[in-house]
Amino acid sequence: MTSPKGFGPPKATSPKQQSKRAQERARAAKQFDKMKEQGGAGV
Repeated sequence: MTSPKGFGPPKATSPKQQSKRAQERARAAKQFDKMKEQGGAGV
């Protein structure tokens, strides 16, 4: 059985840029993990 070709070759997609809010969330998550390792997160 042959594989379907579809509608042409797949298009190269560039990696999506994170929004400003997503960058802030990622930074806050890293900070929380660091605090948790040090025992100061209250968790």
